[in-house]
Amino acid sequence: LETPNPENLIVGASDFYLDPSHMRPLPPALLAFLVEARGFCDVETRLLHPRVDSNLRYPQDKSPWAADLSPLVNLVSSRLCGPQDYAVIGRRL
Repeated sequence: LETPNPENLIVGASDFYLDPSHMRPLPPALLAFLVEARGFCDVETRLLHPRVDSNLRYPQDKSPWAADLSPLVNLVSSRLCGPQDYAVIGRRL
């Protein structure tokens, strides 16, 4: 199963609703749980299609605050520019 990734904030807040066939976003953990609950095993979640048009950049200077901002930049970047889709794969015994 492949679906848009609502953990990407751009997808979850905007892009998801551009397709009128989409009803409700499904977080990856929920879809993986549902697949397992229906009897599939070896369930795996694959994150797909990271956004490549990011304008987020790491601070280039060597000032003391640049290192302090690095975790914040990583978090924001992963939520805005992370995988736009994900797939849940399971195997039926």
